[in-house]
Amino acid sequence: MTYRPFFRVPLFPFGLLILGCIPGVSFFLWSGHGGVGWILLPICFPYLIVRLTYLIWKTEVSARKNAASLAIVILAVYVVLAYPITRYTEHYVNSAIGNFIQEGTIFRLAIFPVGLAIPNHNPRP
Repeated sequence: MTYRPFFRVPLFPFGLLILGCIPGVSFFLWSGHGGVGWILLPICFPYLIVRLTYLIWKTEVSARKNAASLAIVILAVYVVLAYPITRYTEHYVNSAIGNFIQEGTIFRLAIFPVGLAIPNHNPRP
């Protein structure tokens, strides 16, 4: 079993999260009037799940247990690393662009189906 396809899967979601931290690029991604980041970010977590499930299904039967454990680790690493990256992106967008984003909004979008179940811990308008 080759692990390379598994490590290519999170490149798009991590790339999108990191692009939000880069000055200039974040103006286009997270603009208040419909940047492309608001559309692509909720697709990232389902994209990871679908692609990793497909790769698990495509591997040999004898290696599926290892592939499934690797996929779980990749999903866990995505969730753990997405939190500080999205918090920095929120801070940058709030301070540089002036577009007020509530704390945790981008993280809830980054883990979209699960993020809907996370309550808003900062109920400021």
